[in-house]
Amino acid sequence: MHSSSDKTLKHIWLQARFYVLSKMYHATYTRIESLSNNNDVFRSAIEQKPRLIEKALKPYLFVDLPVNERMKLIEQHFNLLNSTFNTEINQVFGKGLPLLDLTDSKGNQFTLILFDGEMREGSLGLRLINDLNQTIYSITFNLSTDPEPTLHVGALKGPSEKIEDRNQVIKTLTRSFHGLRPKALMVEVALMFGKSLGVNKFVGVSNRGHIYQALRYKGSKSKSVTFDYDELWAEYGAEKADKYRYLIPANPERKDPSELKKTKRRLYTKRYAWLDELETNLSEKIKSLSVNHD
Repeated sequence: MHSSSDKTLKHIWLQARFYVLSKMYHATYTRIESLSNNNDVFRSAIEQKPRLIEKALKPYLFVDLPVNERMKLIEQHFNLLNSTFNTEINQVFGKGLPLLDLTDSKGNQFTLILFDGEMREGSLGLRLINDLNQTIYSITFNLSTDPEPTLHVGALKGPSEKIEDRNQVIKTLTRSFHGLRPKALMVEVALMFGKSLGVNKFVGVSNRGHIYQALRYKGSKSKSVTFDYDELWAEYGAEKADKYRYLIPANPERKDPSELKKTKRRLYTKRYAWLDELETNLSEKIKSLSVNHD
């Protein structure tokens, strides 16, 4: 346990650090203040999690983004949330906003929730949790609108060691999802989520582009990036935009069941039907959260 004096010292240190950062990036800090004053969602976010105000002042989303570009993406993201969703969206900065319930073949319950994402890798995300509120998989992204509606994926994370029999959990979920691995499911639902908001451009971070490859993290968090993003995006037929980013197809190519052997044909037919139903249900849920929903 941390003593109250430790917490006080940490609070003082955080305040001092933010003061220094705000002086170093005065123009950006002015934009942060303006966003807080004019955007209800961002204001609610920093009231619940004060450290979110630092997002643009440190490496964010991709390793090569300068501070003004980081701030622009964050402004667009929160302006989109503010103009699109009703006040229920504010739940994402707390315990999360439930979107869909899923059940595996053994009857175990799982929930897909919308949350505020990992601190440095985006400002929104989708998390698959079990009935103990433990994360099985999560994907974090940022939404932007200019020059075109875009979803940038900054992180995909799997289960921690706290998950009991995690390998078996993944195997059971894969069977339950008709052979679709949970990490692939998270990519699919992120694409579905983006398209429900009118997004058709999807960009994924590369191994070299992950923010923990930034110079400030070398020797500390840089080795914590163990997920192979390059391999994942290659599986989705993504094109390499530059050394830090991939362009992900909005509609990943599907196998033609008629060209498959009988057992595989049945598997993929069920998988695609299940994904289509999932997309319909997710789209309806997102619509129900719209500021214009009757």
